[in-house]
Amino acid sequence: MRNVTDADFDSIYEIYTDESVSRFMSYGDLSKDDFKEVFESLKSRCYFFIFEDEAGAYGHCTVENRAGRCAASAYLGTFGIKSSRQGQGLGKKALQQVEDYLREQGFKTLYFFVESDNETAIPFYKKLGFKESGMVPQYFKRENEDHYVDDYIFSKVLN
Repeated sequence: MRNVTDADFDSIYEIYTDESVSRFMSYGDLSKDDFKEVFESLKSRCYFFIFEDEAGAYGHCTVENRAGRCAASAYLGTFGIKSSRQGQGLGKKALQQVEDYLREQGFKTLYFFVESDNETAIPFYKKLGFKESGMVPQYFKRENEDHYVDDYIFSKVLN
């Protein structure tokens, strides 16, 4: 796990637009040119990590910290693993690295949103000890669908 640099643009674009990942990201299908603005926005987050091994980049995530009374909470904004690398334990490894790093930085809680129809992610997060701690009705709408999707809030105490 390391911080993303400008040189990672192509790898991040490939992961973000991967068919199994993009459906659950904030933006739909994007050309490389359109993704440049998204990439710059992601880079402006508190933390923007890329995960890689000897076979190359396989995942990314953003993490934001809150201020004031919520300063001990970290928000996982995006988290994606290439479909060709899923099912190999890399998502678990990546999320463990993020959790360890956040603990070292003094964070107490990690939370995030998951679309209620993300049938792969929900059991994955539960298996890693995250708890469903709320729901936001009709939170998410994909551009090629005419209905809204509820989002679950997942969280985990890191200590």
